[in-house]
Amino acid sequence: MTTGTTRLTLEPQDVWFFRTSRPFGAAQAASSAGEADLLPSPEVVFGLVRGALGNARDGWDWTAYRRGEIVDPLLGPPSLPDADRDWPADAVRVLGCLPAEIGDDGAAAPLFPAPAFLMADPNGEQIDANALRRAAPLDAPPAGGFDGDREGLQPTLPPDDGFRGRPADGFLTAEDFSRTLAGGLPSAVVPRTALAAEEPRVGIARDNSRRTTRRGQLYTLTAHRWHARAPWAGGDAGGGAADAATGRYGLLARVENVPAGEAGALALVHAGGERRQAWTRLTAEGPGDGWLPAETGPRVREAVAASRRWTLTLAAPAYFKSGWKPSWVNGGGGGAPHRANRGGIDLGRLVGFAAGPATFASGWDMAANRPKPARRLLSSGTSWFFEFDDAPTAAQLDALGGLQGERLDDSRAFAGFGLAFVGSWGESPPHGVSTPAPAA
Repeated sequence: MTTGTTRLTLEPQDVWFFRTSRPFGAAQAASSAGEADLLPSPEVVFGLVRGALGNARDGWDWTAYRRGEIVDPLLGPPSLPDADRDWPADAVRVLGCLPAEIGDDGAAAPLFPAPAFLMADPNGEQIDANALRRAAPLDAPPAGGFDGDREGLQPTLPPDDGFRGRPADGFLTAEDFSRTLAGGLPSAVVPRTALAAEEPRVGIARDNSRRTTRRGQLYTLTAHRWHARAPWAGGDAGGGAADAATGRYGLLARVENVPAGEAGALALVHAGGERRQAWTRLTAEGPGDGWLPAETGPRVREAVAASRRWTLTLAAPAYFKSGWKPSWVNGGGGGAPHRANRGGIDLGRLVGFAAGPATFASGWDMAANRPKPARRLLSSGTSWFFEFDDAPTAAQLDALGGLQGERLDDSRAFAGFGLAFVGSWGESPPHGVSTPAPAA
């Protein structure tokens, strides 16, 4: 029996260190630097929730749990399955985790990664609507050909108005993300530096068998000091004089199946590497609560009905068996278009694709007591562009509405991977169409 959705807010007690899956020295030759991400992998948040719930059990034995000698329905099995359908329905789930701005009352407002099609003027002093453009697939193939021709894709480029930009690197507020999904431009992009400052740290390798350090084996790590006010401080516990923060930031996760009586277990949790801690706040979601403002759905529906074009954008990394597209987008090859078909409903043809560099996720295999193999993931912000052959029907628009805020990962959607949102792109066709009402 499920127990509904809970909003879990996390604020750092000190710095956070979310290690990447790249080995030490991967950034450059003869280096002993370890890389870190600003944001945790969804599986990190999934793991810290399960870990905190297990540690709160009287006499809990992780070794016995790992061996299958004890079972906890809330934690689920120690070995994570490779398909979402195989994760128990009543076990804890993470519906996604996003950075968030924390208000004075402790309420968290989510921030969304800028879509890969959002381009920014690199010379602008601030990234506002005047310095932004939307890239979109060309209506006709370029004269010289294009590498995506064999997949039926068109180049995704900004409008040819003299604008020269690069992908916007930052985040959008919920209101701005909603506006972007409806086909518009955000009022501004929140830079990554607004959330946290990088803090390099030097360490030395240890010889645990001799309880000494290893001579000459120094290394560096980059932690992130988030701009956050610790609960006891009443002021800015991050930032500092050199990089003062005007906001208060943390993480917001939506978690399913955590009973209200378990709130105490999640008051203070370990988050990321070096067992750095995070203060948490749990609040139950009410009717209509979600990631985006309530008006987003109708606005996007109307825009898609008018333009006959829609986008799918990742707000969290995702793994797809096909490598670069969801499993329900198939066909293509030899110049033929890929088509989206979900639940037997045709959702148009794929005409464009925009993505940043791939990311990787690993972690600790609790059942095997060893590191997990690294998986290659599509990064947050990745976007696909689709086009209907004709004016979309109510059933087609309903199917798109069902994708809003869903987790589309082919493997571990239960851990928060693949959080995705539907939007609109392109101009309306010459003859406008009315928006079909939702199917009864």
